[in-house]
Amino acid sequence: MSITVVYKDLEEMKALARELLKDELGQQKPEPVKAPKAVKEPEPVKEPVKKPEPVKETAPEPAALEKTYSKPEARKILADLRAAGKKDAVTALIREMGYEKFPEIPDERIGELVEKARAL
Repeated sequence: MSITVVYKDLEEMKALARELLKDELGQQKPEPVKAPKAVKEPEPVKEPVKKPEPVKETAPEPAALEKTYSKPEARKILADLRAAGKKDAVTALIREMGYEKFPEIPDERIGELVEKARAL
């Protein structure tokens, strides 16, 4: 529904407004009570984001530590594998680690070599 009203001037519009505000007895209606402004609720307090605590690394138990091997021990293990017919596999393993011969392997990588050799 739409209603369009055209007034000659501002006074005519005010007169109509006064008429609409009168009640049946011709008395002026009281001014409508304005609703109080909505009270804006305070924003909830944002708790700071807690960063997860860093995980403390504990030293592995002695049994979990990689066993260290000396070159002579590793040479014996590899010799046993060669004697068992796995000469080509041992040679391929040494080359896979990036070396041509056993003596070229640094002491730090001997344990890795032995662990891989035991998996053969």
